[in-house]
Order: sequence, then C-alpha cells, then structure tokens
Amino acid sequence: MLHMSPLTDALLSAFALLVGLVSGSFLCCAAERRAKGESLRGRSRCPLCGHTLGARDLVPLGSYLVLRGRCRYCGGKIPAGSFRAEAVSGLLFLSLLWRFDVSWELLEYALLFALLLYASLRDLSEYIIPDGVILGGVLLRCLALAGSPSPLWEALFALAGGLCVSLPLLMLALGGERALGKETMGGGDIKLFFMLGLYFDWKVNLFLLLCACFLGIVFALAARKGKEERIPFGPAIACGAWVAVMVGERAVSAYLGLFAR
Repeated sequence: MLHMSPLTDALLSAFALLVGLVSGSFLCCAAERRAKGESLRGRSRCPLCGHTLGARDLVPLGSYLVLRGRCRYCGGKIPAGSFRAEAVSGLLFLSLLWRFDVSWELLEYALLFALLLYASLRDLSEYIIPDGVILGGVLLRCLALAGSPSPLWEALFALAGGLCVSLPLLMLALGGERALGKETMGGGDIKLFFMLGLYFDWKVNLFLLLCACFLGIVFALAARKGKEERIPFGPAIACGAWVAVMVGERAVSAYLGLFAR
C-alpha cells in the first residue's frame, strides 16, 4: 500500500491508471490484429468502415464514452472489447501499485499481467494461448531471479512451484484424453499454469488453481454456452493469478492458522 504524501499517492495512482489504460488499448489492438493475421504496424482503423482513426478517436475509455460506442465517421456500433480491456488493464495496474508500491516487483508483475491480459484476449477470440506469452513469462521470472541473493536456490524453488500444479494437470489431462477419447484440457492452459507457478510457492499455487477453477465455472455459467461449446480457461487462470497476487499469501496463512490451535 502506498505510504507517501496524499498528493504523491494520488499522482502515482493517476499515472498507474493512465499507463494501464494505454497498455490495455495497445494489447487489445495487438490481439485483434494477430487474430486476423495482420501486422502490428500501421494506423488504427474502424473495424466497420476501415476509416483511419485520429488521436481524438483513440483516447482510452474517453473516446468510446463520448461517441457512445459508435464510429465518428460511419456511425456504426463499435464492439466494446477494447473499452473493457482498457478498463480492466487500468484497474489492474492501479491495484498492482497499491499492492507493491514503487518497486522492482511492481515492474515485474505489471509486465506479467500485461502478458496475461494479452493471452486472455487471444484465448477469448481464438481459443489459443500463444507460446510467446509462456516464454515471455518464464524469461521475465528468470531475469527477476537473477538479481536475487541466492539465484540458484530461488530458481529451484520456482521450478518446484511451476511443476506442483502443471505436472499433475498434465497427467490428468493425458489420462482423461485416453479414457474419453477427446481433449479434456488445453495444453496452453497447462503451460500457463507452469509459467505462473514459477512466481508462487506450492501452497499459493494450489490457491491459484482453486480460484481459477471457481472463476472458470462462474464464467462458463455467465457465458451460457452449450455443453459441446468450448470455454476459454485462460481468462479464469489470469484472474486467479491476480487474486493470488493480491491476497494469496494471507488467505493461505489464514487457512493454515485454523489448524494451528
């Protein structure tokens, strides 16, 4: 939690919110273009009429609200995906600032959750979690561990965290696939659990798994899809990771404390 002067706290919070909004806008644009096989280069365009958008059309949250979700040029209704991504990213960055204050950990987890937001957007649109996100998260963790007092020990501890959930899930998925004759869990989800496991100890990783499963059920019920329709699990895992970062250690300690009396 921030503990500077009220003015400094307010300025830092506003800056984190702004960075989050801009990051969310960029990540949503990147996810949409990758889904269509387009290059990340070039000016943003209206998805309906193709008109090149100007600076006043690209203000995070503001442009969508002022224009009431419609294109300035053709009047067509713009999908709210970018608006939601910007809002989520802004609040996400703000919550991380309150959690880690101004620190190297803040930078590490801000980058991690930028990757998770991008992975969630791709999973929602294409049912895919890019391997580049997994690799990026692993490299980010390796860089953070390289600066620790005992990098080798910390690396082994992180590896144990990465395997404690992903390895049993992999075995269950392979067993379920053999028994049912169809895929029971996507490989991208398992790799995502491995990557996130590098950031937590085994107890918090189990808490993350429980949160992800609960949120996955909630999202599936909210989506109201049929039994045969696929449900993207990546967003639930990402949300579970956020809960684990914010309250995971305290929740685990509180639970274990029930048995210490």
